Amino acid sequence: MALVVGLWLVVVAINWRDEAPSADARRLQRVIDGRPAVADAANAYVLLLGMGVSKEDDPFAWGVKRRAYLDSFPAGVAVGGPAVLPGTDREDAGHRSEATKRLLDACREADHGCWSHLQQHPEQIDDWLDSESWRLDRYVGLIGLTQWRESIPTDLRAPLPAYSPAMDGQRMLLMKAWRHASLGEAAAARDLLQRDLTFWRMVLRSSDILISKMIANAAIQRHFAMGNLVFRKLGEVGADTLPPSSWEMPIDRGERSMLRAFAGEWRFSKSAVEASLNDEALTAAQFGNRIYSWAFLPLFKPEATNNLQAANMVRLIDGMDVGMTEVPGAVEALGHAQRSGLPSLYNPVGDILGRVAYPAYIPYASRVSDLEGARRAALLAIELRNDRPRCSPTELEARIANSPLKEPYDGAPFAWDAATGSIVFQGLEPAPRGRRAVLL
Repeated sequence: MALVVGLWLVVVAINWRDEAPSADARRLQRVIDGRPAVADAANAYVLLLGMGVSKEDDPFAWGVKRRAYLDSFPAGVAVGGPAVLPGTDREDAGHRSEATKRLLDACREADHGCWSHLQQHPEQIDDWLDSESWRLDRYVGLIGLTQWRESIPTDLRAPLPAYSPAMDGQRMLLMKAWRHASLGEAAAARDLLQRDLTFWRMVLRSSDILISKMIANAAIQRHFAMGNLVFRKLGEVGADTLPPSSWEMPIDRGERSMLRAFAGEWRFSKSAVEASLNDEALTAAQFGNRIYSWAFLPLFKPEATNNLQAANMVRLIDGMDVGMTEVPGAVEALGHAQRSGLPSLYNPVGDILGRVAYPAYIPYASRVSDLEGARRAALLAIELRNDRPRCSPTELEARIANSPLKEPYDGAPFAWDAATGSIVFQGLEPAPRGRRAVLL
């Protein structure tokens, strides 16, 4: 017992002082502080905050109230219960018609099943667009905005925005584009796709927290998948299948950059550290909390933990800031960069937390890089459909191999899945998440 107590006192002495903010921590804070100011009326994030309110309410007015609430949080918020945004969102999912539910269920993926359902039941699209036209109008207003500046959460209790109203709006817009295509209205369909992709690429570049970066990523993946069906329909009716200019632009380094998102994530992680030091939590009656307070809290240095997390984030940010062909090697190198062995005697609790958190962030950066493969595969599908007449499977594979549109990482031809009639791109994440099949 004396040996254990003596060792504990030695470790406490090593952990007597905390660190000052490191260069990495100061760098990430400068990224947060240096974000350009955006007026509420021009800020798509503000409108997104209010997208879910009832159709009788003003989504922008509620967005302004909610942004102010988040920026001042936790002022006036009770400690005990979960915090919610002001106002009430309208929930349409439970009140939709059975036909609309069947439509949405059939098109969870933009595969052959979705295509067949759209072909057989175009009236279901019209019914949905008519019954929730106000939601589509809001979404069109959202994607007309060109700037995005978020409120970065600084408290674990702070509520997050509801992204589902915007994602439902996108599904409606893509369905409307398909209906334009079915009528041969190529210019109208192309215009909707241009505006949608331009908006989400802007959000991808400007995201200040990881969740919004991933929402933008998911929206762009869906855009290319459903957009492919739009161009498939245009080709079927003999209309122009020229893709919009936003499809022709590669996903660039700025869009793939994790700088702003990981800076915001670092700031959010600081709130977790601050919450762990909350006096009320540490003086609770539970035995575990008392043990933590007496034995482990002296071995937990909050600023050193923040510095460690900042170093991890900067390693990921800079490690992924490479050309497209270098991304797979960068991902592998970042995985190998994780520390192993026994925890450090200085700040051992924070050291363990950092080791647990670091590898969880790597797949998110990979997921964003995979967007370029999805873009190229969608363009390849248009190219192959335009090159009529249909050819044999052997000839089709030869055309895929000879196309200048290759996989982004190694320049290899895209794969062909004859069973589903799809061009396949396998991204850096393992299947099924990383596998993208584009219906030809």
